[in-house]
Amino acid sequence: MKVKDFLAIKEADFNVKKFNVIIGKQATGKSTITRLIHFFRESLKECLNSVAFHGNLNFERIFINNFYSYFPGYLWKNQKFNINYKIEDVEIELSNNVSEPQIIVNETFKELLLTTKRFHEEIKAVKKDPFSFGWFDLIRWYLNPENKLNKFKRSFYKIYVEENFYIPAGRSFFLTIRANTYTLSYISELKKLNLDPTLHQFGILYERGIFFLDKITGKYKAEFNDFLIDLNNVCGGNLISDSNNVFIELENGLKIKIEHASSGYQEIIPALIVLLTHSFEEKLDDKNVLNDLFTIEEPEAHLFPETQRDVIFFISKVCNTFNKSVIITTHSPYILSAFNILLLANDIMNEKNKEKIEKIIGKNTAIKFEDIEAYTIEDGILKSFLNHETKLLDTNIIDKATEAFEDLFDKLNEIGLEG
Repeated sequence: MKVKDFLAIKEADFNVKKFNVIIGKQATGKSTITRLIHFFRESLKECLNSVAFHGNLNFERIFINNFYSYFPGYLWKNQKFNINYKIEDVEIELSNNVSEPQIIVNETFKELLLTTKRFHEEIKAVKKDPFSFGWFDLIRWYLNPENKLNKFKRSFYKIYVEENFYIPAGRSFFLTIRANTYTLSYISELKKLNLDPTLHQFGILYERGIFFLDKITGKYKAEFNDFLIDLNNVCGGNLISDSNNVFIELENGLKIKIEHASSGYQEIIPALIVLLTHSFEEKLDDKNVLNDLFTIEEPEAHLFPETQRDVIFFISKVCNTFNKSVIITTHSPYILSAFNILLLANDIMNEKNKEKIEKIIGKNTAIKFEDIEAYTIEDGILKSFLNHETKLLDTNIIDKATEAFEDLFDKLNEIGLEG
């Protein structure tokens, strides 16, 4: 994705890899980039759904409506910007010339829409209600060799089959609402609050996650025991699911609802539940392991540095085991240090020392250098800070986080020495 002059971003060229991290000061545009990626991926999927089940080819209206939902017009209406997004062979250009935003798509996407329209015509021909068909029917149709759709399979798979999950900052909001309701009706009520779409989507994801957590901690506990041990280590107790609620069980037997736990746990536990349980859901349904994309904002929120490290180790383990990709936005240099530990572990690992290394960082957590991208934003410009010589994240970024403090400390020391 390439961005030019949109909101706080002057220029950005972002390439999604397996592990992606963006660090920067607040209000520099980190979430703008991640929300744009999510907006494009979700809008593309919605376009295919609209064609397949409603025969609607008006992709422009879907994109523009969603764009206003993710980015209210008052933020950008006076900006001239250009955004280009590419996924497999599909390309989208979104621009604004201080008027209504314009959408341009390449011929591949137009052909993909027209091809999907054939599915709609076929289900109409059998005179069945389109609502009696679903997501899997369209996938099965595309994969049917008789339909000769090899040209579009990769793009279709990436857009429609693989999923996108956005875990926003402020996710503890849902725990507050849950603690003050008796049913799950709050999910439908959220639409009335005109919330940011990522918050509403996460509410639904979290409820689904609680349902599957009950299975992971029960019937499938032995199979997922390694993950539960790591998750419990983050939580400081045993994470259990009971009567549609999540608890932390302490050593003394006391059970604390997540809604009543510390602010740090309220932020991170729902995020990790969604990450783990979705992977479990795919395994339970015997689906092929999909390269779904998770975006997690500020996983470090209200957490001690060592816990931040454990969170990154857990995220890496899930992504490596289940072939997921993740984008992380952060303000914390400790998050970067945790990634460097996993990069170094991979770089030095061999058959002789593998067992020793895994005793330190855990199994399946090491990260290949070619699988990671790391960015910072300075003066509106997105810049990579990978060090290709050391095969680590550039420590200058980490050092800068402490230099400002040390500088002030040194100045005060000098004054103190002067008497």
